[in-house]
Amino acid sequence: MEILTKNRSSMAALTKCIVAFILLSFQQLSYSEPIQLNISPSGNDYLISPKIKYYRDDTNGLTASEVSSLKNEVFSSFPKGEYVLPANHDIYWLKFSLRNAVNYPTTWYLNNLGTEVELFRLYQVMPSGEVKLISDRSLDQDVGYYESAPNVRLDLEAQQQVEYLLQIRQFRLNAVVMHVSDQKNSELRQRYVWGFLALYTGCMLGLIAYNFFLFLSLKDPAYFWYVAFAANMLLGVNFTTRFFDPIGIHFGSAGVHFGVALLATVPGVAAMFCRSFLKLKFQNLIANRLALVLFGITIVNAFATILFYSQWSFALIKITNILVFILVGVSGVQAMRAGFAPAKYYLISWGIFLVSVIYWTMGQINLVEISHFNAYIAIFGNMLEMMTMSLALGRRVRALQDERYSAIMKAREGESYRRLVRIMCHDIVNPLSIILGHISISRKKFQDVPKLDKVWDKLDRAGYIISNLIDSVRDMEKQKTNGGKFELAAVNLKDAVSHVNFVFSRKLEDKDLSLQSSGLDKDVLVMAEAHTLYNEVLSNVVSNAIKFSSPGGSIEINVLQSSGKVRVEIRDYGMGMPEKIRQSLFDPNVASSQIGTQDEAGTGFGMPLVFDFMKIYGGNVKVSSVEKNGDSENESSGTLIELEFVSLVV
Repeated sequence: MEILTKNRSSMAALTKCIVAFILLSFQQLSYSEPIQLNISPSGNDYLISPKIKYYRDDTNGLTASEVSSLKNEVFSSFPKGEYVLPANHDIYWLKFSLRNAVNYPTTWYLNNLGTEVELFRLYQVMPSGEVKLISDRSLDQDVGYYESAPNVRLDLEAQQQVEYLLQIRQFRLNAVVMHVSDQKNSELRQRYVWGFLALYTGCMLGLIAYNFFLFLSLKDPAYFWYVAFAANMLLGVNFTTRFFDPIGIHFGSAGVHFGVALLATVPGVAAMFCRSFLKLKFQNLIANRLALVLFGITIVNAFATILFYSQWSFALIKITNILVFILVGVSGVQAMRAGFAPAKYYLISWGIFLVSVIYWTMGQINLVEISHFNAYIAIFGNMLEMMTMSLALGRRVRALQDERYSAIMKAREGESYRRLVRIMCHDIVNPLSIILGHISISRKKFQDVPKLDKVWDKLDRAGYIISNLIDSVRDMEKQKTNGGKFELAAVNLKDAVSHVNFVFSRKLEDKDLSLQSSGLDKDVLVMAEAHTLYNEVLSNVVSNAIKFSSPGGSIEINVLQSSGKVRVEIRDYGMGMPEKIRQSLFDPNVASSQIGTQDEAGTGFGMPLVFDFMKIYGGNVKVSSVEKNGDSENESSGTLIELEFVSLVV
């Protein structure tokens, strides 16, 4: 009898299970195992994303009733841990079931960590198949304090199982991290989000006000672009998170679209800030142009975002963000290597933001566990970035002030030096003129005394050297004072060579040298400045050729014309010069003076002046030399100076 009773009980239990299974099979439930909601003394918070299935409505036209009638097979599951929906402006329908596992009614709250959603509309699917709207959070509805993130109240009866449909659309890549929480945890999450946004807003407003005041005081463009950068980020974040709604600043969908457009300009404004901070206009022309191009592209993309709001605009935002990180990194490293100390702090500030963005991205693709901190780490990183960048601006101002002070001190020292040079040249020329005059008179008076001829020659030569030295110093000073600017005009090389031949006729005669020229059968005009070409460029080169030539030798001046250029070759066959001297011949800071074949001394100023003046003329100068080896005869020894001018056709 007992066995029969037990069998009947087992059969009854089995029958109930079969009937329940059949009934549940006809109900429109998403899962055979819904999310079990239990009450716990320690608080209640359930992550329901793993149980959610989604369907993409690329028509954006399906109703909740139409979606509820779709078969479960058309819904997709998220890959394990990857709860990400792309920002393609299509509507997604999320489907999930909840079951109240206790024997009394309970109240729960559905939360989403992300705040940047255009549409968050929750429906309940009734047992009859009817669909009931529970909550509608769209861009055209105001939100109150602590309501930046979606938060929907759910009332469940005892042991009740309910199927929900969530209609969602978002304008930025965001993880769909859905929680069902009790009231305590829900309010805590909402206050956390709102409090964090309030902290961010307050900090950014303080930085903007402080740096805007510095911009008005210092008139430094870097501060203007900093303020523009910070303001764009602040407004973009606050418009897209709808943080301003509770205080009556509500723009609906237009405000969010405007916020996205502001965020689209952020890479361009950041590029302009980089351009100003690192002085790319003067330091790196390629980076400077890239910054200007990025700024233009982002402005155009911002208008395109407002007008069309397409996924192409969002793709361009990503591309420009990547480009600005590359621009900042490369330019910052180059500036730091060039000795610009504030660049280090600038790179640190960007590094902080880059790390936060990487960590945020890792959370979106499930490389790290998604959390409140991870969801808002990029905004937190931006706040730290702007704080560090403000300190970097202070370092920059200090560095620039030090540079200006050094420049002022150098200018004052330079002016004192130039005044001293002018006074010394003036004071030396007057006594020198008197000395040379008395030498000339004495030479005529004692011309019948042959023994004194060598004395007069040495005195004349000494006076000539001093006079040339003074002229060289004056020309060098004139070049520095004018910033290397002279009035260039057409100069006839035929006249210039004739002038040099006349000036050095006595020296050539003393050393029994011949000066031969070719290519001057007709006038040859070049762009130059007559005085410096006659007395500095050609005179210095020919003087050196005479000094280093052996007695009885020859000096050649050949003028060649081709392709709009005129090349003057001045060649001697003298002692030549060592390679070490040739390499530093044009450096005024390196002693390059040599003793001539008859112990003639030099100043070392001549060839650097030749080089500087040829650059001013728009030309060039080249030197090749073969040094004479000791006392042995070397017919190939000597020096060739090539002066290249811009030709002017007669």
